Amino acid sequence: DSLATFWDVIYQDSPGPDSTYTNGNQHNFGVKHSGGLRYSHKLKGWLNLSQSISGSEVWFDRDELDNKFVRGNDYSTNSSMSFNLYGLRRFDGFYVSAIRHIISPSMSFSYQPDFTENEKFYSFDGISLKDNDKYKRISLSLNNKWQLKLAKSENKEERKLNDFVDFNSSMSYDFEKDNGFGQISHSLDLNPGSFSYKVLNFSTDPSLNISQEPYKLKLKSWDYKNWDWGMENWSFSLANKLEFSGDAHYVDYFPLKKSDLVTGDIFSRDTLSIDDNDLITSLDELDKLDSEKKNWSVTFTHSYRTNKAQYELGDYKNNLRMALSAKLTKNWSVSYSNYIDLKSDDLVSYNFTLTRNLHCWKVFFRFTKHGDYWNYRFQLFNIQLPDALKFRTSDHKS
Repeated sequence: DSLATFWDVIYQDSPGPDSTYTNGNQHNFGVKHSGGLRYSHKLKGWLNLSQSISGSEVWFDRDELDNKFVRGNDYSTNSSMSFNLYGLRRFDGFYVSAIRHIISPSMSFSYQPDFTENEKFYSFDGISLKDNDKYKRISLSLNNKWQLKLAKSENKEERKLNDFVDFNSSMSYDFEKDNGFGQISHSLDLNPGSFSYKVLNFSTDPSLNISQEPYKLKLKSWDYKNWDWGMENWSFSLANKLEFSGDAHYVDYFPLKKSDLVTGDIFSRDTLSIDDNDLITSLDELDKLDSEKKNWSVTFTHSYRTNKAQYELGDYKNNLRMALSAKLTKNWSVSYSNYIDLKSDDLVSYNFTLTRNLHCWKVFFRFTKHGDYWNYRFQLFNIQLPDALKFRTSDHKS
């Protein structure tokens, strides 16, 4: 409308064909301010106490009942306490020289009044209010950690494996509900670190999560095999990495004697030259390849993941990634990687990379294939002045 004012454009609504705003425009205005207070204290040097309260207030131009210039608010409060218990056991003459057990119980109580009446207010762009039922909830958790100290050996210094085993259990109870107990959650994480021996390095990272329904827990008999554990859900994941790497001493098997024109001062640096520490490369892949301390490496990364629902359907994720990189000579580098779906026994994707250093120039070629899609890229560029001259070509099929 050519006669529309600025206020009409910014604020006036445009109802849809059915006299609602489903297919039209609706403008909302709101002002929100929020705040909170928190106090923490360590009693007697070991008991952690915390108390907090927070709230928000919002002024709306209108609500869903079309009341003009309305106001709403919400607030909640929380109290918590926790402490740590430590136990230490030493072993003389063993590779594991000490084990430390840390037990961390915690309890918290949270309260929020009934704010279901806030459902009449709009929610937009961070302007909103809580609209859930009243709750008075107590939460309990128990965390167990085991830490190891490995004795000094001929090849390695003394090492510490923090959180070698991390086991956590938690549950809550809402006094406002008839069946107030929530699910019991357990999580188990193993962090054994990595094992290295000469050119071999191996690491693993298993994780297990379990949730139980407390009202389904039943003791059918004193035989634990006949217990109903109320298993609601579980998930398991495993990540393994096996790497072989080393130095390729053959890269200098035909060193060339440099001319005095290069080693001498005949050619001094001009004003466009820069320090070696400031050399610029335009490809992250080349930076990573050049910065590796090892000249060759072969890596196998395996991951497995499933949960209760997938397991019952015979479904899971089982993947393997392999990568190979090597410096064939001082200037020639090659790398190859792929991604294999072990469940379907399919080669999902792979790529091949070849690089060649030419003093202050570099040649880069990469071929990638993923299913029916393939792509290649060829690039020649100056690593000292990458924007001075660059040649690039690529093609793909999708």
